[in-house]
Amino acid sequence: MRKQTLRKPIGSSIRTTLGVLVDAEEALARMARLQLPLKVGYHVSKLAKLVRVETAHFQEKRTDLIKQLGDRREPTKAEASLGQTEIYQVKRENNAEFKKKMDELAAIEVEIAWRPLRLNDLGDVCLAPADIILLDVLAFYEDLPADAPKA
Repeated sequence: MRKQTLRKPIGSSIRTTLGVLVDAEEALARMARLQLPLKVGYHVSKLAKLVRVETAHFQEKRTDLIKQLGDRREPTKAEASLGQTEIYQVKRENNAEFKKKMDELAAIEVEIAWRPLRLNDLGDVCLAPADIILLDVLAFYEDLPADAPKA
């Protein structure tokens, strides 16, 4: 859905796209459930909140597009058991238009007024490599110079 932009951040804000944030949201939520040092935990929680604000816009627009390009259908038993009463599905003939509009939505540039997470600060916390990839510009790892003392 997105173009990957792994790079060291500049400044104290994060410039990215809605698509990157949507992809990163789950990985950030998993990080927010980890036991982290106070300072890092605060940073992750603040970043997660700011990302949720931006992705809410994406989800609203996605829902509007599905309703616009789709039809209402009856919920399955599984959907009904979860309390869902209104289900929309994109019409097959509108799939290409839906994909095009979703790609346009994912490409919208956004700026989060918070600095990226420095992965070095996590200490011994383990993250799945897939989550590190998904975090993209929300996190970075700062390599130490070759002559730096080892811990």
